[in-house]
Amino acid sequence: LGDVYKRQLINSDNSDLPIVRDVRYVPESKPVDEILEEMQRDKLSVVVVVDEYGGTAGIMTIEDILEEIFGEFDLDDQGERVPFRELANGDIIINGDAELDLLREELDINFPDGEYETIAGLLTFLTGKIPGVGEKILIGDRVFRIISASNRAIKKVNLKRKT
Repeated sequence: LGDVYKRQLINSDNSDLPIVRDVRYVPESKPVDEILEEMQRDKLSVVVVVDEYGGTAGIMTIEDILEEIFGEFDLDDQGERVPFRELANGDIIINGDAELDLLREELDINFPDGEYETIAGLLTFLTGKIPGVGEKILIGDRVFRIISASNRAIKKVNLKRKT
């Protein structure tokens, strides 16, 4: 597992210097302020959060931490808000307020119809509650895992195909 910066990849002169950086692993019990300090000090863009068994609990970026404090600000290169982004491993990170109509169109997913407009609304409806971090919901051949939530709303979801 490694981290590659887009600029570094584009500007690579095909030299023998590696463009993939090792990823830092942090325990999920570590306080967020300490993780943020470590990321800033060591100039890390992402860390992998592991549970007590060494399994991956999720990924965390400085942006994730700042969004928890200041609210959502996923933006594309033109400053437009981005409802989801695809990771190199094929997983898709979806903002909780991403509209189902857009996800249906962009990701070719058939969601059940109902009285909800967002992925958070759908997952809350299906579970009958606001699911907590780590909870998984199966819809067809796709698994939705909650990666960020408050006691009032789902903030981010990881989507992957069931294997």
